[in-house]
Amino acid sequence: MDSQELRSLARSCSASTSTGVLIRAADLSGLDLLQSVVEAVAPISERRGWALRAVSEMSPALSRSRWCVVGSHEEDGRVSITLRDTSSEARLLPFDEVLVTMLHELVHFEHDGHSHEFYSLYGALIKEACTTLSDVDDRQQLEVSLRERVENDEQLWSKRMLWRAFRGHAPARKAEGKK
Repeated sequence: MDSQELRSLARSCSASTSTGVLIRAADLSGLDLLQSVVEAVAPISERRGWALRAVSEMSPALSRSRWCVVGSHEEDGRVSITLRDTSSEARLLPFDEVLVTMLHELVHFEHDGHSHEFYSLYGALIKEACTTLSDVDDRQQLEVSLRERVENDEQLWSKRMLWRAFRGHAPARKAEGKK
């Protein structure tokens, strides 16, 4: 086989998790990473009644952001996520970056835009994911790390109301008598 045939074969790596979610990645290492992420979020998706059907690797060439991993979702329960560093396609992104993107795309199953409600649910899903991960030594530190990643990647510090929602704070109310 020549290198083009090997590339084509590698792009077809797929598996189904114990949760029944179809996973597709460019190679076995990408498949392992996606499987770990799907196993972390599938119980959340199931509890909330979201039909997560398939998760696939998105080509790094489709990444439109220099700040974070890019993902997309479809109404039928399919999610695509960039798994590779845009500067070196051979290098996989860390688990926490891919997990944060997966959670972001799951929130879109319920909220289309990036509203107060979106970030409120996003923050709740991060907490939920961190409490359900069994193979993590320090779940609290993982949660802090994930929250900091989202706050920095999405520049939530510049969007006070969205940051408050993400942190689990109720929206600020206008003082009585003021419009």
